[in-house]
Amino acid sequence: MRDDAHAAWRHLRARPLLAVAVVLLSALGLGVCTAAVSVIDSLIVRPLPFQNSEQLVRIQTTRGFTMDVLAAWRQSGVFLAVEQYSLGRQLRIDLRGGGIDVRAWSVSPGLLRLLGVRPILGHLFETGDGLQGTTDRILLAEVLWRNRFGGDPNVMGRTIVVNGRESRVVGVVPASFQFPDTATSVWTPIDDRNPDSRVGLVVAAVAPGVPHADAEAVAQALTREAGVIPSPSSFEPRFVPLLPTLDRWSRGAVLVGSAAVGLLFIAICANAGGLVLVDLNRRRAELGVRAALGATRARLMRPIILEHVLLGGIALCLGLSIASLLLSGVPILLPETVRSVSLNPIDLDVTAFVAAGVLTMGTIVLTGAVPAWSGVRVDPVEAMRPLARGITTPHSRLSSSLLAAQVAVSFALVLSAILLTKSFVKLAGAERGIDTTNVVAGSIILERAMKTPAEFRSAAIRIEEQLRSLPEVSGVAMSMGRPGRKPVQAARPIEVDVASTGPFDLSLDHYRVRPSFFEFYGLRALRGRLLRNEDAADAVVVSERMATLLWPEADSIGRSFRRSSIRYRVVGVVSELTFPSLGSRLEGPEFYSAFEPQEFFFFQLRCRTECPPVSVFNDAVLEAFPASRVESVRLEDEFAAELIQPRRTAVAGLMFGSLALLTVAAGLFSVLSFAVGERRQEFGLRAALGAGPATLRSVVITQAARIVVIGVPVGAFIGWSTLRGLSALWYDVTVLDPAAWLLTVGVIGIVSLAGAWGPSRSAARTSPLNLLRGDSR
Repeated sequence: MRDDAHAAWRHLRARPLLAVAVVLLSALGLGVCTAAVSVIDSLIVRPLPFQNSEQLVRIQTTRGFTMDVLAAWRQSGVFLAVEQYSLGRQLRIDLRGGGIDVRAWSVSPGLLRLLGVRPILGHLFETGDGLQGTTDRILLAEVLWRNRFGGDPNVMGRTIVVNGRESRVVGVVPASFQFPDTATSVWTPIDDRNPDSRVGLVVAAVAPGVPHADAEAVAQALTREAGVIPSPSSFEPRFVPLLPTLDRWSRGAVLVGSAAVGLLFIAICANAGGLVLVDLNRRRAELGVRAALGATRARLMRPIILEHVLLGGIALCLGLSIASLLLSGVPILLPETVRSVSLNPIDLDVTAFVAAGVLTMGTIVLTGAVPAWSGVRVDPVEAMRPLARGITTPHSRLSSSLLAAQVAVSFALVLSAILLTKSFVKLAGAERGIDTTNVVAGSIILERAMKTPAEFRSAAIRIEEQLRSLPEVSGVAMSMGRPGRKPVQAARPIEVDVASTGPFDLSLDHYRVRPSFFEFYGLRALRGRLLRNEDAADAVVVSERMATLLWPEADSIGRSFRRSSIRYRVVGVVSELTFPSLGSRLEGPEFYSAFEPQEFFFFQLRCRTECPPVSVFNDAVLEAFPASRVESVRLEDEFAAELIQPRRTAVAGLMFGSLALLTVAAGLFSVLSFAVGERRQEFGLRAALGAGPATLRSVVITQAARIVVIGVPVGAFIGWSTLRGLSALWYDVTVLDPAAWLLTVGVIGIVSLAGAWGPSRSAARTSPLNLLRGDSR
């Protein structure tokens, strides 16, 4: 056995390039496939990482809840517990060497306990935390504790400054717990018993044995009894999943990408096997010599099997490293909206690695062992003849068939990559109709103690003036509704003042804005005028598209329309606001009325150059109006952020397409090299009869062309039939885009020629004299 191991090692050292190629191809396929399955397991298959996750629901309504309703639910007997948490916000923690901005959520004292959290240090919030005098408690995430506090256990009980006020650390939450999102670093308690407190988002655990539908009906009945809603309506509380599920776009992207990875893995394994066949084809003379010297079949097979087991073992180790590296980068590549649907750690799926590893090892070992077992049965004298045939022709036909399938898969993947890239380029260059350079957007919540519109308006104006005074800010806009973030409203009947025109059913985007909104976004008045501060609530400015739809043959200025119970009067027409986006989330015609702030509204800022930290905006808002909260500030171009996911999808598509092309090139090289070895007698005779190098090269390239000609139509059918359902991933691109198809055919042709060039040169260099001397070169 030791001699066999030495022989296997010597052979690998004698052909290092082939060994490296087999290992790299196998490891790449193993690593990418394992990483993809691990991501799917985390996002889709694995249950939520919470205690009794199947019993957890989130209860939502468009009207909100009161503490009386929560108390009734808790006493109903259909829930084990009813807890709540507020919207996330940014907090500023002052530390030595400077402050840091962290993502924080306020939770009821029992929420983390309900979710099964076990602190690694200290304790969770206790009953009564959040009441008067106990609002200074704070929980830290493990990552924040280790990175910013050095993992110091003495942090328990320490007082730190958060948003200018002292807070006491009571516990450290393990890194495995991430709720409500993956960016959460701090939790603070909220008053869960005060009847006047605001109720946030509600989480409930349905009691065992109680159907969710029955529990939902009980919650709705108790809500009606409390007088929150007058009768059954769309405002009734509904059970929804604790975390949002993947939308159609993201789920389609994940599943399509995973299918692409699976196909690539199969293609890569086939190519690794093809390279092994090439090596065995080159060794047939060696096997014949050893058989002539009396070596038994088992003696010939042992070093070959050991050789391939060694290659497979190295590929397994390298594939594990590649999978771990890819998984470490997934949290960076995946957007928060996708990662937050699960909150499971994206770690290595051992089952997937073992399954892929077995397939990889089996491919390498069996692809070499089975043909070798067949090949060493031949007569030694026949095997050593210079004009002997190769190991077996059927293997070449099988390899060619597999390669044609790889070409088909590669065609579909490359076409998809080109369409995704073209879509991203068009989306990035699409005209929006508004200026979104250096735009930062967020929202503000005011205390409910304010009742009248005048109070809300006064607070909003003070906040606007304070934000405008910041030296880093060049413009401010206040609004209800935000371009690009406001979904299309349901179609409602619209009555137009033209007698001959019947009611319209239109989905309109209604923005309530301050007059500065138009200048902020660069919206131009086409006719009439823009809004003014003194305008009444019925004065509106409509978009050009809306004016054309409602009054196609008349001047819209001075016209009116009724929507719901309000009749609006048109004072101006502005340029269209367009927000190009993927899928069906399209902007409807818009109209603008005077800003009427309530307890919640949006603000938009334009930074002069670089935007300051989030805490600067927080401090400015609190200074102008202390009884307020700033939510969901994005420190980037609000609209450029929409390009992040399409850009990542295009990059992923290009990566898969490139890997597919690599497998085609490697597959063609291995299959054609094997074929050239089998046909060296034919090439020698052709050369002896006067065939030149160009003629011999054309024979090999013609064989490659036959494979491509078979694979391309199949790939075209696969691409056409599967990519039609991916229109949600594209912008202004169709599956029958002629330029994309021509480019795909051209790329496949160039790569195929590149893969066939090496074997064709080998065929062109075949010498009849070398064949007669027994030289296989």
